[in-house]
Amino acid sequence: MASGVVAAGPAPVLPTPPQLFRLLERGEITHKQLQQAMAHHALMLFQEIHETRRNPLLEFVEQRLNRRVCDRLVARYGESMLRAVLLALSEVPRFPPARFLWHAASPTVPLHCIIRMRREPVFRLLDIEDSPPDRQLVKLEHGPAKKRQAIREHFVLQRQPDGSRAVLSRQWVN
Repeated sequence: MASGVVAAGPAPVLPTPPQLFRLLERGEITHKQLQQAMAHHALMLFQEIHETRRNPLLEFVEQRLNRRVCDRLVARYGESMLRAVLLALSEVPRFPPARFLWHAASPTVPLHCIIRMRREPVFRLLDIEDSPPDRQLVKLEHGPAKKRQAIREHFVLQRQPDGSRAVLSRQWVN
């Protein structure tokens, strides 16, 4: 799977399932490589479930915090806009949080399941600023839970005619 996995930091960033299927359709990976990558995604999901069950009280507190943050984000920006932004971010190459974001378009997946305020790797939406014409500046943090160690990035998104968003630029911020 050499063409589909790209090194970013200490561990390779596995393409999301939608990205994997596009790679397969373009002939860049084989069916066997797709199956291996999907098995790896399933393994990561099982590890998340195992971690959740190890400390249910801590997970309960994390879930409450995530729900509160998501409620504020939805009140401020609207759920459909948030989902469009998260989906656009899931398409960014070599973006580690994409593995949590790719299913944001599905209304059956609650937004509080995507935001990760304290549990590593964190994913925090800090701000979304509108800047004309039809552009948005998205400020976020991801990575380690400690504030000073989390990676801060700014993305400029362009609204497409169909209502979706596309990433125009990406900037690391210290």
